[in-house]
Amino acid sequence: MVRFPALLLLLCLLALGAAPARAAQAPVPGGWPYATLQLGMRDAEGGAGALRDLAPLGLRYHYLSGGANTGSGWTSWTKGDGSFVPAFIADSVDHGMTPVFSLYQLRETRPGRDMEELAGFRANWGSTATMRSWLTDLRLALQRMGSTGARTVLHVEPDLWGYLQRDARDDDPTTVTVAVGRTGLAELRGLPDTAAGLAQAVVRLRDRYARNVLLGYHLSVWGSGDDVTASDSSDARVDELAAKSSTFLRRLGARWDLLFAEFADRDNGYRRVRDGDGGASVWTDADFRRHARFIGHVGAATGLRTVLWQTPLGNSTLDDTPGRYRDNRVEWLLGPGGGERRRQYLDAGVLAILFGKAFPDATCACDDDGDGRPDDGGVFARLARGYVQRGATPLPGATGRPSAAAPVRTSRPRLRIRSAPRVRTVRRGGTLKVDVRVTASSTALTTVVAQLYQPGGRTPLRQHAFRAQRLRGGIARRYVATFRIPRTARTGTWRVKVGVFDPDWQTLWGWQPEGGRVTVR
Repeated sequence: MVRFPALLLLLCLLALGAAPARAAQAPVPGGWPYATLQLGMRDAEGGAGALRDLAPLGLRYHYLSGGANTGSGWTSWTKGDGSFVPAFIADSVDHGMTPVFSLYQLRETRPGRDMEELAGFRANWGSTATMRSWLTDLRLALQRMGSTGARTVLHVEPDLWGYLQRDARDDDPTTVTVAVGRTGLAELRGLPDTAAGLAQAVVRLRDRYARNVLLGYHLSVWGSGDDVTASDSSDARVDELAAKSSTFLRRLGARWDLLFAEFADRDNGYRRVRDGDGGASVWTDADFRRHARFIGHVGAATGLRTVLWQTPLGNSTLDDTPGRYRDNRVEWLLGPGGGERRRQYLDAGVLAILFGKAFPDATCACDDDGDGRPDDGGVFARLARGYVQRGATPLPGATGRPSAAAPVRTSRPRLRIRSAPRVRTVRRGGTLKVDVRVTASSTALTTVVAQLYQPGGRTPLRQHAFRAQRLRGGIARRYVATFRIPRTARTGTWRVKVGVFDPDWQTLWGWQPEGGRVTVR
């Protein structure tokens, strides 16, 4: 009889120990304009009005991409000279939304753009000339953002910080060599040529040219060496990995404003059907809990709040065909029971959730297929409107003001697409050039993408994108796509496919699935 209360107490203590730990809340960054948990979406140029009609969202985001030294990066969009940025900001502000830019330039910059991803990043961040181009590109982006005076968020280089962390010894960014001070930019004189110096350079340029901009690191859940979203890690392991990421970020020695973290880069159905993962990528309640725990611990340790970014838009009503792949995150976060589930992320320091697709065939809440209806069946718009109408959830510790990206369609021309490899056979480790010719029925701004598929491959192993291509009606534009064949490539027949997309690489306008074949030996 005496032992029972003691046993009961022990069981209670064990249960408390197994419960998810709530990390201390970081402060809401100064200048963050909202007091409630905000929703946002990826959006196209000129699309703020259509997005506002879709749902009363607080944020809209867009990539700044294309490469810093390619001649077809974001600086060439709209009227050139970086004019895309102030135009996107003005459109956002005019419709009551805060603009967010995801700078994704280093991966698409030469020479690394044609290499395997990690090798490409290493080649680029170690090259003085390449980093000079990248930093000059960043400086122009900040100058254009600063010229507007409007509150803007800059999400800097998804994936980069994860790869830098993987290369760092003992999670110390000063052990990774990155060309910064030696690039010769006057504003960066004296900064070390390390990953830490790079983070400090971003802050220095922001402080000089764009005090209205909030800076966001990208927190890659795999940067610590073990992806907590792809494994059933114990709470102790999640906390250990969060500590490693926190150590890396703190040692950068630069005070940024936000963290950005992703759920996944494609819908669960996309991974099952296109990538053949057998449904392994479907998240359970336990996966969401681990994810929130990881984010919360990193946020508390670094003193930064988090934006969840590029959240897939699929839902359970879809049929797992291109543009209509299933996923459970929209309904998990915004559907029945969503309030309690969102609380996990609020307690982890999340202050906004941005939705958007990363792949052209992934699910969109827009009308990509042109049938007059949202491709997701209108589920996201309905649930997002309901969330706002019921009263958006207050942010713990916030004092800002609450506020109220379906891409807008642009004119789709008729297209004739032809392509052919220059050789019939190429050796592993060699280079393949493919001639591409595109003719449009009318003037249009497009993205032309040549893709290379290995034998049996469902997704391209290599692709070459020509961004911001202005096609003139009836006049053929010619391109040469260059691919380096990996030394470990499969032998056999490889296929070339060519797609023409809208300027934002969201909507497929024309497709040539038989763009040529080449034998790899």
